[in-house]
Amino acid sequence: LLLNGKWWVYFVQMLILHPASVKYMIVINYVMYALTNAWQYVVARLALGSTMRPEDRNLWITVPLMPIYTGVYLRLVRSFAHTMEILHKASYNDAWNPWKVSRVAREEAL
Repeated sequence: LLLNGKWWVYFVQMLILHPASVKYMIVINYVMYALTNAWQYVVARLALGSTMRPEDRNLWITVPLMPIYTGVYLRLVRSFAHTMEILHKASYNDAWNPWKVSRVAREEAL
């Protein structure tokens, strides 16, 4: 929660104080994350070797997309989830949560 919030503060700060640098920051971050993901894939491929399923061997195609998924999409999802939980206690109304647990949690919150 704190690191996610810190990232948003940092991003807004960069937009306000150094707007010309934001495009370079985004490109550099993307390249660094893509290289890290590529390295992780290579290490996993070497470690697993021939035990990998044939369909998993073609996952290298998704490596360039992972920084977008983890860096943008998941950050937005996490931020939305944190906001909903802080403002509305949305997890109490989730279908996966047994009603008995939600009832006890609401009683203890009061």
